[in-house]
Amino acid sequence: MTENLTTLVAEPWDDWGLIDCGNGRKLERYGRVTVVRPEPQAMWAPARDDWAPDATFVPGSDEEGGGRWVQNGDVPAQWQLARGPVKFNASLTPFRHLGFFPDMAPQWDWMRERSADADVLNLFGYTGVGTLLLSDAGARMVHVDASKKSVEQGKANAALSGQSDKPMRWIVDDASKFTAREVRRGRRYDGILLDPPKFGRGPEGEVWRLEEGLPPLIADCRRLLDADSRFLFLTVYAVRMSSLALAGLLAEHFADLPGTIEHGDLAVRQSWFIDSQEGILTGDDQAGSILIEKSSFTRLGACESAGGCAHSIYVGDYGALTVRRSRFEQGRGGHYLKSRAGRIEVTDSSFDDSRGHATNYMIDLPAGATGTIAGNWFVQGPDKENYSAFVAVAAEGKAHSSRGLTISGNDARLAPGVSRTTVFVADWSGDGVAVGENRLGIGLKRFERR
Repeated sequence: MTENLTTLVAEPWDDWGLIDCGNGRKLERYGRVTVVRPEPQAMWAPARDDWAPDATFVPGSDEEGGGRWVQNGDVPAQWQLARGPVKFNASLTPFRHLGFFPDMAPQWDWMRERSADADVLNLFGYTGVGTLLLSDAGARMVHVDASKKSVEQGKANAALSGQSDKPMRWIVDDASKFTAREVRRGRRYDGILLDPPKFGRGPEGEVWRLEEGLPPLIADCRRLLDADSRFLFLTVYAVRMSSLALAGLLAEHFADLPGTIEHGDLAVRQSWFIDSQEGILTGDDQAGSILIEKSSFTRLGACESAGGCAHSIYVGDYGALTVRRSRFEQGRGGHYLKSRAGRIEVTDSSFDDSRGHATNYMIDLPAGATGTIAGNWFVQGPDKENYSAFVAVAAEGKAHSSRGLTISGNDARLAPGVSRTTVFVADWSGDGVAVGENRLGIGLKRFERR
């Protein structure tokens, strides 16, 4: 058994992202809701001092991590989020989190690659997001958590994701007791994931303390795995326990098996363009290509000077532009995304104009383009300089053909309280833009030739 030091980084995704952090707190987005939660390891100063979250968690002094939420905006009792194919509900819980742990995303992705046709045990499985993601990848899951409420929420999330008929066992039990019984039954697993808390209680009042309970639990997990098993994935959110200590514990119990012990820190990355005129502005390079991924663009753009408008992103005459899994919001003028590139791909991104000011198109392709606009979420707000279309094609001329441009699988609607008639795609090119099936709200016309 060899040992490697590594770091896993949680990147922003459609329904979650780290916006800013510092002074012992972090500002995150969960879908349309922004929250502030404690983060003791954020010892630096935040990038900004004007956080305006929808809710802030105020911690208590109890060992179980309780506290209360102070709501500054209208936060629903629960709201639906998704990670890839898995849908689940988020809510403001009394224990500072929102019903799942988004920084587990890189672990989920790693395990999904190793879960096809596997028997996997999820200990301390909580509301089942990890269970459902591994099930979607082909695993037969056993989900264990001491909280009946959490397990019932996991079942509800399975129904939301269309996985109620998948091979999954949902068990309310103390993780240590269940694992010990599985050892006595002679069970074997291909993989085990466990995310134990620092402190917790079982369904019959059993007390869990990480330093006391983890060593015997790891010993029993070892007995459930063999040389043909694929992984054991342990995450511990305890500042005083280093990955070196955890690696030593695992090395003691797994020394007789082949494989590698990888250990290290979990990190979260953010890319955030905020409060300026242009987030990204380029010149021309017809041989070049640009990739923008997992980034946020907030309060950008302007149309106040004689020099014309500024935009959240303005790409010149490039060969290709790709924008994936990014977020655009609260524009302050101009377009959210303007591109003169000959080929465009905008996928799995959100354009939230509900709090925009004097904005124009969500996506403007003024010279035409081929490519794909798919899987995006658009909301047009009330304060528009031009609300005549969401996506504009070749409004300033036809430098590029738009034949083959495909726009499908998007969700577009007006913000709550906005009542008007507008167009999802406006086309000046006449090149046969392929507007496929999109989910459009009230007041939106699918396509208009101009």
